[in-house]
Amino acid sequence: MSTLIDRIQDDPIRALIYGVTGSAKTTVSGLTAMYPELSPVYFFDWDLRIASLRAQILKEYWGSIEVDSYRDHNIAGEGFSLMQAKVENLDYKKFRTVVVDSMTFMMMGIMNRVLMLAGKQPTQSPTLPNYMERQSILKDLLSRMCAKPANLIWTCMEGAAKDEVNGQVYKSLEMDPKLLPIIPGFFNEVWHTEIQRQTGQEPQFVVRTRSDGVYAARTTYKTLLSVEPQADIW
Repeated sequence: MSTLIDRIQDDPIRALIYGVTGSAKTTVSGLTAMYPELSPVYFFDWDLRIASLRAQILKEYWGSIEVDSYRDHNIAGEGFSLMQAKVENLDYKKFRTVVVDSMTFMMMGIMNRVLMLAGKQPTQSPTLPNYMERQSILKDLLSRMCAKPANLIWTCMEGAAKDEVNGQVYKSLEMDPKLLPIIPGFFNEVWHTEIQRQTGQEPQFVVRTRSDGVYAARTTYKTLLSVEPQADIW
C-alpha cells in the first residue's frame, strides 16, 4: 500500500515539486493516477510534456489522466485566461488530484496576460508594476486552488537564489524572488526531484522530502524517508 494513502482522506495533499529538467517532476505527479484514492487526475499542462509521462506509466492508467494544454495561440494571455476559467469550472467531484505542470511556464502565461491588459506586446520588457501584478495574480490563483476539494500538485523548475544577508548562492525554486518566502507556505509538502548516478548502474530517480543543506525540502509525513525512490513516493 502507498505510504501516504492512509492519511489523504482527512489531510489533502498540497505538494510543490521542483527540480531540473528531466528529473521526473511530471512523472512523480502523474504516478498519482495509479492509486484509486488519488485518481482521476487533471493536468493543467503548460510544459507540453505529457508524452514523457505516458512513456513512464502503464497504459492501463492513461484513462485516469485528463489533460488540457495551456499556451497562447490567438491572443496574448489567452492560455492563462482559459486556465482561470477551468479552475472554477473543473468537476472536483470527478478529479481527486489537480496538477499544474509547471508553474514556471504558467508564470510566463500570466505575464503575457498582464502585459496584454496593460496595452503592451508580449515582446516588450515588463516593468516593476507588471511583476508586482503577476505576483498578486499568482497568489490569488494559488489561494483559490488550495480551497478546492482536491489534492493539489504544482511543479516548478529549479533555480538559483542569493541570500541578501550573506550573499550566499543556493538552490531554490525558479520564481520571482519576492515570492520565494511566500509560495512554499501554501504547501504541506515541498519535494525536490533528483537523479542519482553510480558507476556501472542505471540512473535512479528519487525524491528528496527533507532538506540536506543544499536543497530545500520538507514533509508532514513521518512515514517518508528523507530520500524516497520515485516509484515509491505515493
